[in-house]
Amino acid sequence: MKIIKADYYNSPYLGVFCKANDEIALVPNKMPEHLENIIRKELEVEVIKTSMATTGLIGIFSAFNNKRIIVPDVLYKEEVKTLEDYFSDVIVLEEKFSAIGNLVTMNDHGIACSPLIKNSLKEATGLKIAGTDLVGSVVFTSNAGFVAHIETKKEEMKELEKILKVKGGIGTINFGDPYISSGVIGNKKGLIVGNKTSGPELARLDEIFSQER
Repeated sequence: MKIIKADYYNSPYLGVFCKANDEIALVPNKMPEHLENIIRKELEVEVIKTSMATTGLIGIFSAFNNKRIIVPDVLYKEEVKTLEDYFSDVIVLEEKFSAIGNLVTMNDHGIACSPLIKNSLKEATGLKIAGTDLVGSVVFTSNAGFVAHIETKKEEMKELEKILKVKGGIGTINFGDPYISSGVIGNKKGLIVGNKTSGPELARLDEIFSQER
């Protein structure tokens, strides 16, 4: 598993602005060229520039796997149309909670979501992780594995492994931040993490994503 460090305009919170699956990465229209090149090379994906609700907060407003993307109804029609070119299933949730990326974690095998939106997402399993509803913020998931908030309980880890059908572990990002997804872009080929991520955190991520499934 390739893991490298990078930044988004000097911010270590890459996952707020960018998100990837095994084929593409969605990034803001005003993407730094150096980061675009890193994502394309290290994750081996096509980089798609777009917006969500006219912002560059791709990671906040979306959750997706290789076929399906879930977004809130605050997106404009043109933005949804762009997504339809790259996903066979585009789900637009009519919810008062628009930060879907903070509330949903998913891969090709399953979807875990916050109890706050469970009624709108029937195919997902609703659960809290480490005492918070922000499942998408505290769990980063790919088809290679997942990493969860440092205070995630053993029974919660087992439930996530059952839903996502991959191995996982607990950890932090960016020198102690438990909100993992804010600082990671990744897929089954590699991870790009915030530039404040420490050596021990990198080692932990490597350990988690190198587990045999």
